[in-house]
Amino acid sequence: FPSHDMLQGYVQEDTTLKTVFLTFLIGVIVGGTVLLTIVSVWRIYLKGQKEAEIASASLTNPRAGCNMGETVSSTKKCAYVITQEKAHGTGISIGKGYIITNRHVIQGGTNYETRIDGKTAPLELIKTSEEYDLAILKAPKDLPVCKFFTGEKLAQAEEVFAVGWPKDREPVEPAFTRGVFSRFNTLSDNIKYIQTDAAINPGNSGGPLINECGVVGMNTAKFSWFNDETPLEGVGFAMPIELVLEIVQKMQQTK
Repeated sequence: FPSHDMLQGYVQEDTTLKTVFLTFLIGVIVGGTVLLTIVSVWRIYLKGQKEAEIASASLTNPRAGCNMGETVSSTKKCAYVITQEKAHGTGISIGKGYIITNRHVIQGGTNYETRIDGKTAPLELIKTSEEYDLAILKAPKDLPVCKFFTGEKLAQAEEVFAVGWPKDREPVEPAFTRGVFSRFNTLSDNIKYIQTDAAINPGNSGGPLINECGVVGMNTAKFSWFNDETPLEGVGFAMPIELVLEIVQKMQQTK
């Protein structure tokens, strides 16, 4: 049989092993926690750095974060068909239920409607401008607001899309026609229009012209014929959206 001293040695050795194991286990737990904390702090730091870089880039690059897919998706929600007894066109939501379009879209009508969440909704005519061919209507509820981008910052030959309901007012979603920004063109009304070769047809009037960053203009007109013998194709005009919004603001402020 083991002696008393031997048993005491076994006990001390077992206690020592347990102490070493517990110390090791505690070290692993504490060390893991410290490491996890360091990693978390480092990730937060990197995220902050990335956000700062994006914010800095946005200040110097107005196109930072622009995405055509996202802009197309948001425009589908903020473009609305405008109907009346004799014609139809397209409108742009600018907030608080207000929709702007061309005056010639609502001209000759007395009852104006749009489609909200798949259902027909009445529109109230608030004000028109014959000089600028603009009209403001009001929906019975707030609507998604379009994202805007300065038309003046368009680059020649960059891709743009005309959005609206050409020819047919019945489809739920608007149609998109693709083109490029051709140039700026000042017409007889002394307005510097965005010229594009994106197809613009009856029903597109008053609707948005977009690039990857948002709405850059309001589709207003097209040239189909230069004279009786010469047809024209791909010559459409949109009023720069910053000018449209400036005029609309003045219209809302005056009685």
